[in-house]
Amino acid sequence: ACKAVMAFFDPKDVPGWSGSTDWKGCREFLTSKGLLKQIKEYDVDNIKPIVLSRIQKFVNDPDFDPAQIANSSKMCMYLSMWVQAVNNYSKVMVKAVPLREKSAKANAELADVNQRLSEARSKLKAVQEKLKTLQINAENVKNQKEKLEQTVKQCRSRLRNAEQLSESLKSEGVRWEESIKTIEEAMKSLPLQIFFSSACMAYFAAFTPKFRKDLVDSWVLKAQERGIDIKSF
Repeated sequence: ACKAVMAFFDPKDVPGWSGSTDWKGCREFLTSKGLLKQIKEYDVDNIKPIVLSRIQKFVNDPDFDPAQIANSSKMCMYLSMWVQAVNNYSKVMVKAVPLREKSAKANAELADVNQRLSEARSKLKAVQEKLKTLQINAENVKNQKEKLEQTVKQCRSRLRNAEQLSESLKSEGVRWEESIKTIEEAMKSLPLQIFFSSACMAYFAAFTPKFRKDLVDSWVLKAQERGIDIKSF
């Protein structure tokens, strides 16, 4: 068991050990100051292949059984158990290292994929924000378009009404002009109408109907002699 443990170390790393593997060398190795600490802190993850090759003759020996070794020395039993444990761990590590490398590679690829996914999500979010803005703008433009269409519709309706009113005013204008002419003509004879009306009111009351007729006929004759037509009164 002592020789198996000694196969893990270099003589220059163990104070007081000459490097010999005989009984004297075993005593030097086991009594070296700090040996227990060195065994506890041994880097079992980076054992050199040559070291593993050295211990195979011990771990494959049927007599290298901690239970049997315990009959001779408890200390040697623990040393043999440590050797076997390190050997088994190394065998597992031989299989585990490629798996670790694959796992590390897979994790790196996963991290890269996650990074690209995060970037893609950021870009998608930006596009969605732009799309949302465009939708809002489109809705606003649509509302403005509808308002403008409604305004145009109202303007067209008002224009039609204005055209109809304009046509109506044209015909009314003609009628008004005719009415004005008629009124102006009537205004010319108005003083004469007032005069004859006043004369009738002044003279008719005291005379007979025949005399009234004769009186009016004389007025008409006198007016005609002066070029005044009063028959249309």
